[in-house]
Amino acid sequence: MFTRADVDGDGALNSREMHYANFLAGHYVVQETTTLIFSLVDRNGDGLIQNAEVQQTIEDLRRSGGPGLPTAESLSNNFRHVDGDHDDALNRREVNGYVATMLHSH
Repeated sequence: MFTRADVDGDGALNSREMHYANFLAGHYVVQETTTLIFSLVDRNGDGLIQNAEVQQTIEDLRRSGGPGLPTAESLSNNFRHVDGDHDDALNRREVNGYVATMLHSH
């Protein structure tokens, strides 16, 4: 499946190819979902989501009265779980995988 998804043949999957790989695997992920997540959470615009950015986003949502938000401890545990390469940042591949898992489980 990797070879089929690697449309440009460069041996790596960019965000569009990752979206296609998810589609091929039967996990249709709307690319706009990942783009929306990054636009809301990637505060410094570096293309990665750091744990501090997640924490700050949730804190901002709490201040605005967002219901049923997770605790800081729960967020940190989830962040570590989604951070597959353990670099303390979530890249688009990791977020796509998380979104695909969430959509598939519901």
